[in-house]
Amino acid sequence: MKCPDVVGGVLVIDPALAADKKKRFELLSNIQEILDNPENAIVSEGLAFQDIVGIDEEGRPVFGAKGKPGATRTVGRFDRRKIKSSGLQKAMIDYIAYVADTKGELLEGKDLKSVIIDIIDHSYLKGRAGDYYRAHMTIMNPEYMNEYIDRIASIMGDVYKKYTDKNNQTLRLKRYTDKEYVYNGCKH
Repeated sequence: MKCPDVVGGVLVIDPALAADKKKRFELLSNIQEILDNPENAIVSEGLAFQDIVGIDEEGRPVFGAKGKPGATRTVGRFDRRKIKSSGLQKAMIDYIAYVADTKGELLEGKDLKSVIIDIIDHSYLKGRAGDYYRAHMTIMNPEYMNEYIDRIASIMGDVYKKYTDKNNQTLRLKRYTDKEYVYNGCKH
């Protein structure tokens, strides 16, 4: 594949290169449509997300989805069981075959299915992106963070009180620190 040239400050694009990029974009768009189709997604986590859709007059972020304040969107990942039925396998083979053809290489079909499954398994990591997104949105909303800290503080206080004397741990720690204190030449 040849890079575009710049002649006299004007970008000159080879028509063959432009056609190649257009075809690749078309094939990749087909794959993306299948991956983004809600019918092919697993949304078992039931996660609903909001994006920052604007800033209010006081400078605070406004949360929502698709440009609508207060709206939410669900995020899921591709259901691997639908590799064939959704048309993803065919779309990926079409793209891989096109790339192999442009490079003048032979496409070996015996390992292709396992490669596609590996690619889809790699997409599972996008599910983790939802966790990171939720953490990001939590951090970006200071009011929610304050409420969260208050809830965690009360829960952790109860847990601390419940396990303070569990297995005499507090007593053993006190004996140990007292022994170290005396050992180092200090007295109470």
